[in-house]
Order: sequence, then structure tokens, then C-alpha cells
Amino acid sequence: MDVVDRYRMKREKRLGARGIRTDTNYRLPFGLCQREGIEIGKDWSPSDAWEALSKKGITPDGAYSKAKKSSASPNDDVKRTHSAKSLSNFNEHRRQKAEKSFINKLTPEEKQKSADMLAEMFDKGSYRVARSPESFGGIIMNGYKSQMETGRSGEGAAFNTKLRKEASDNMYGHGDLDNSEYEKYGYLGFADDGADQDDYGRPDLGVTYTLKKDRMQDRTTYSFGDSLNTRKSLSTPGYGGDKPTIEGMTSLGNENAVRDTLSVYDGYKRGEYDFNEMFKRAKDNADGSYVELQFHGPVTADDIERVTFSTKGDMIRAFTGMSNRSRVDVLKKLRGNNISVQYRDEGTHSFKDAMDWLEEYFL
Repeated sequence: MDVVDRYRMKREKRLGARGIRTDTNYRLPFGLCQREGIEIGKDWSPSDAWEALSKKGITPDGAYSKAKKSSASPNDDVKRTHSAKSLSNFNEHRRQKAEKSFINKLTPEEKQKSADMLAEMFDKGSYRVARSPESFGGIIMNGYKSQMETGRSGEGAAFNTKLRKEASDNMYGHGDLDNSEYEKYGYLGFADDGADQDDYGRPDLGVTYTLKKDRMQDRTTYSFGDSLNTRKSLSTPGYGGDKPTIEGMTSLGNENAVRDTLSVYDGYKRGEYDFNEMFKRAKDNADGSYVELQFHGPVTADDIERVTFSTKGDMIRAFTGMSNRSRVDVLKKLRGNNISVQYRDEGTHSFKDAMDWLEEYFL
């Protein structure tokens, strides 16, 4: 038991008996002494530590002010422009949860490096959604629905409405919402379609939708791995976009996992490997090896930049499952919204433009 723990036990016993709060930050002066290389006496009190620190010009007022400032997360005060009800209480909610999490064990330098790494990942990555060919027509014509609206988790998987609503409220602190107001799920993928398709950690259901960043920036949040696994922990998503906040890294589990991820980023900055390799290695620390994105507010054809079918067979399956009238409507919607459509050629692993072929085949 170190001097801090001995002092804490004696102090809590003494003050607790008198009904006085015992949650004062007594650790700060001892921590500062260790940082400054000051040997801590066996029976020192915080006053003794402050007296030793004063000889180096470190006073309580200045130290507490600096400690309070350094506890803030980078990009925490960036204003976001969104009207999604699922994010209506997110700012305060994530701050409160972050205060109780291991994220505060990171140094200010580590927090800033985390924000820098995330900014690069969001800048060079793509906002994507993976779904089955059977849902393609509905997504293009009616938008991407929340799990509360579809009653499905993924594609046909078991779904527990109560569990997911509790998890969502735990993540965002929004209370009860209408089914259409809940977040929708995707992932942060590689910008290059080939690299994305080859990524073993990505969800692969047959169809990938790449969303427009400029329309999604301020209403996208993230977590490392499956956010449902955060239901019983202190982790919470962070804001994504060009000014990401770092709370989403709490789903990595502990500060050492964050530091392992930052060491990968250090290697990338030293030129040891390229961005794609850094991204893969960083995701390896996450459950499921992917970075989950949560999209807030409506996600419609207006928000879709590109549709990529994993195979030509997946593309044909998406269209043959529709009526003739629906095929015409879907193709018009794709063309009218300038959504590019492509499929991966299984023989060459290259991507082929599909719009002309689809219109000739189905119209």
C-alpha cells in the first residue's frame, strides 16, 4: 500500500465519522511530486506534498487549473449542426460518461494523438452501410431504416427491441424515441472499394452503400467494434466527422488498448507502413475488427454516393426480386440522384460500371 492509499484510508475514516465528504482530489499533489521527481515521505499529507512542490514554483491554484484544463477532450467544444433527436442530449451525456471512464487516465498528449489519429481515419476512410440484395430496392426508394422500424438486427438475425432501445439510450441519453428516430448502423471503411471488399473485418452482406461525407459529417458517431457490447459498461460513442471526439475509443476496453492503437499510429507517422495497413492494425484492437458508425436522422437516396455489389450475381438478385414497375422506379431514382452503381467482377477482381447494363437488361 503506497502513501496515497494509506493517507486515503486514514482520512476517510477520520472525516467519514464526522459526516464530511471525502472525495477531494488528494491524489493531485502526490502525482505532481512523482512527475517532478520529488521523493514522497512515508507519512506525508497533501500539505507536505504542496510544500515540497512550492519550492519548484508549483502552487495549488495553478495546478488545479491546469489539471482541469487538461482533462478536457480534444474537439469537445466543436459546434455540430444537426437536428437528429437521437443526439438531442448527447453532448452532456457523453461528457458525463467520459468523466467516469478510463479515458481520463490518458495524458493530454495521448488524448490529442487519439483525436489526430481519428481525424485521419475519418478523412481517408469512407462512411459505409452493408446490407443484403433483398433490401436494395427498399433502401433506394424509401431510405435506410432503423432496426426499430425493420424489426431486424442485421439481415434476419434475432432482434430484441427492448435490449436495443436500452443500449441506444445508454449510448446517447435520449430517452424514448419514435422508431424512425433511432440511429442507423454502418461502418468506417476504406475509401478504395477494392481494399474495402478485401477487408476481413468488414460486414459483407452483398451490397455496400457509400454515403456522402458532406451530408453525414455532423450526424455520425462511432465506436470501436460492436456498440451493443457497450451496454453494460461505461463506454460511449464519440462524434465522428472531421473533428472527432475521442470517447468512442472507450469501447476498446481500457487505456492500454488505446495506447496499443496509438503505437500503431506512431508507426504510421514514422513511415513504417501506409494508411491502409495502419487502419487495419488499429481496427485489430476492436471487437470484430471494425469501426462501427451510427448515423442519426434520415438516410435517403440523397445521402448515397455509390452502390457496390459484391458480385454480379448479387446485383441480379437485387433486381430480379422486384416487380417490373419497381425496377423502373429504382433505376430512375439512381439516375436522378447521380448514384453510381458498380459490381465486382469475380474473375478479375476489378469493378465494372453497372448502370448501362442494368438499363439495357431490365428496361
